[in-house]
Amino acid sequence: GGGGGGGAPYLHRVLLELLGAAPTIVPPAMAAGTELVFRRLPRCDFLAAKAFATWFAHNLANTGFAWPFWAHWAHVAQAPEDDAQRVWVAAVLETCVKLTYRERIAEAVPEEVHALLPPVPATYARYLDGTDEEAAAAGASGGARAAARRCLEMLRAREEDAAVRAFLMGDHHEGVSAAADGPGWRAAVFCQALLRAGEQTVAHARALLDRHAPTLEALAARPEHQVALVEATAEFWQASNQMFLFLMEELMLRDLVSPLIVVAWVFSDECLVGVAAAPFLWDVLSRAAAVSVDRVKLAAAAAAAAQRRRAEA
Repeated sequence: GGGGGGGAPYLHRVLLELLGAAPTIVPPAMAAGTELVFRRLPRCDFLAAKAFATWFAHNLANTGFAWPFWAHWAHVAQAPEDDAQRVWVAAVLETCVKLTYRERIAEAVPEEVHALLPPVPATYARYLDGTDEEAAAAGASGGARAAARRCLEMLRAREEDAAVRAFLMGDHHEGVSAAADGPGWRAAVFCQALLRAGEQTVAHARALLDRHAPTLEALAARPEHQVALVEATAEFWQASNQMFLFLMEELMLRDLVSPLIVVAWVFSDECLVGVAAAPFLWDVLSRAAAVSVDRVKLAAAAAAAAQRRRAEA
């Protein structure tokens, strides 16, 4: 199966009830079944494996994340990054971390498996971090970095959006290299400054997206600028799949980035990991598809309403 059935929560609940109702029978059978599916993962449908990882992580959350096979599975940490079993264990651990916190999961699993834990959330912005020499090697000019620092100062000082936009859109920026920074450098610069100003929490990030919506709309007018927004966000939150997914959904729902741009980025060379090694990218693709479908439905409803009005006129 593809793992998308709407009855999954019900099945999870039934399995939990069975575990409690027959503690000497069901847990050993479930452990044996899980091990059997684990062995068959190389031949398993990817989305089914992803759904299996989600179920297993939630099941572990109800048992204190204790599992007798952790040490038995530790060898997958040495497997290639796109190995099906390695990808699956990493997906389980990532979901477990979302359900509690990283330190607790690190204590629950053998040290040999720690390499598959999601990295400690940290941010990186080529326009704000490191030395100018390091930034230049990464493709950020000194002029663009100066603009990013000034944008960050203005954001932290809570200056009006119009003032920030006037500064950013001006032609007074010296040392900016169109060849190095690209045509969407303003979008990338402002995006990373905004993300740094709002990195504390999701609420901080959302508030800044709301406050500076006009500037973001101006910066996202062209497809290449939308690509710059996606790439800048991916770089900034490369150590947090959860934050990247949240921000991609926000940018798409606000019509700042087209779902088509997001899908193209996932399959581009600019995406540092492939979908085979990063199950969260399927969530990104799923959100992009959902936004596109919703927009088609809205457009169809609007067209039908307009047709009815013409017929009644």
